[in-house]
Amino acid sequence: RCSREWPKCTTCRPWPGECVYSKEISAPKLHREDTNTTSPSTQDLNSFHERLHCIEAALEKLTLAVNRLSITNSRVDTTTISSESSPPTESECDKLAGFFVPSRAIGYALISRFSRVADLAGLIAAKPSDQVLMKAIFEPDSVSPRGWVLYINFIFLILSHKDRTLSHLTKSFRHNTRLALDDARIFLETNEVNVQALAMLSCLGEEYASPDLSWILASHACRQAQALNLHLTEHQDPEERQRRLTLFWVLFMVDKTCSLALGRPVLLPSLMYENVPLPDFQHLLKFRPRHGPWNIYYNQPLMSTFGAHLFNQNIKLSRLTGLVLDILNTGDLCGGRENLISYLEDWDASTRQVLSEARDLEADHASEEQLHGMSLAIRLMRFKFLHTIVLLLQEDVHYTTLRLESAREALSLLPHLSSKTHVFRGVFWALLYYPFTSFFVIFNHITRYPKAPTTSGDLDLLATTRSYLQAMKGKLHIQSALPTELEQMAEYFLKLAHSAVSGGPPNYNSNNIQDCDTT
Repeated sequence: RCSREWPKCTTCRPWPGECVYSKEISAPKLHREDTNTTSPSTQDLNSFHERLHCIEAALEKLTLAVNRLSITNSRVDTTTISSESSPPTESECDKLAGFFVPSRAIGYALISRFSRVADLAGLIAAKPSDQVLMKAIFEPDSVSPRGWVLYINFIFLILSHKDRTLSHLTKSFRHNTRLALDDARIFLETNEVNVQALAMLSCLGEEYASPDLSWILASHACRQAQALNLHLTEHQDPEERQRRLTLFWVLFMVDKTCSLALGRPVLLPSLMYENVPLPDFQHLLKFRPRHGPWNIYYNQPLMSTFGAHLFNQNIKLSRLTGLVLDILNTGDLCGGRENLISYLEDWDASTRQVLSEARDLEADHASEEQLHGMSLAIRLMRFKFLHTIVLLLQEDVHYTTLRLESAREALSLLPHLSSKTHVFRGVFWALLYYPFTSFFVIFNHITRYPKAPTTSGDLDLLATTRSYLQAMKGKLHIQSALPTELEQMAEYFLKLAHSAVSGGPPNYNSNNIQDCDTT
């Protein structure tokens, strides 16, 4: 409504142009003394124009920002949804604000490959629906729970290592895996999908083999498993019940491996879960690791039992390992060390017999490469047994000889454990840290008895550890600095051992000392 002010009413004052209301209704005549108070001053007009100019400038900046964002999004779409011959490079992946999204052709090819791998992982992992799989590939931001994005992209990352036709996408899937792991919901939201994703990553992720990262992944997975009561067998579906139970035992084994390799506290105590049943052997028959996407056992009448026996024996060893850790943490109060030694020796004899029989049974049907992998798995189980014995007998003067001989045999097995085709290798980072327990037992013996007749052979075993770590670098799919640092540490202590024998100063440079300190 017009307030009849001249030259412009209050209603029309904020807008440019003439006042239309004052023309329709004549304004009253004003006294001369009121003219100065009602008419706008020059200062008011300048202030109004200044505000209007600021608004125009702000609108112009907003328009430019929207245009830049549109251009950026179009570039990201052009880069991510690309052809097979031009995936984003590693530097481009680092600069991307979101997930790498493959083209439709690549995406559908990945779906077919994923289905075959998901059948193998079905031992412990639930399989995503087709809708979830499609969204994780083409619309990863819309997937819930977020563990699916991590799990699916990590499977694709493993496939890109094995399949040469997908090797050009390795950096892209590594970028997606890192981005998915940065989502805090994976750690804060308790659900089974997150547990299986963290479990897979903690066992097989070469980039996450450092003590801190491996411990973080494993501990979060164990805590969520406890909250979900994965070990309870009350689920109505038998297949689902066995899968959840197997996933729990995988986490149980990873928990004990963390404690042995990294000195971390146990999250899943053996005594608390001593009554939890083992998975059915029929369900464990699904554990048939293979090289790449092929598995000859699917096309043969003989069902492979080696993987099932191996998995079953690993669970039994992890149970004994939990008891060993209890003694190491609380002390041998009731003479349990002698009983544990007997239990471990029985387990070792039983394991070698069962696995050797399973390997011999499949000798006529398996390839040489697969037979070689089974033989390596048997040696790895022996190595785990020796490593556990060395830890159990620490600081016990009654078993000094047994501990030393076990450490020597453990290091002598290292050349057989660094094969890249070793599909039964288990938790990856355990192969990097386990050898140092026996390494320092022998190193301590050399420094105490430098003139012993066994010194020359012991020095060769220390050198074997260094060579083993050097060989492990060539077996990795990534350029990790961790094996290099561990190798330098082994070389540093090897030179110290040589100096203790010769009586002269050790021959090392300052760079090695600095690297060992940081390690």
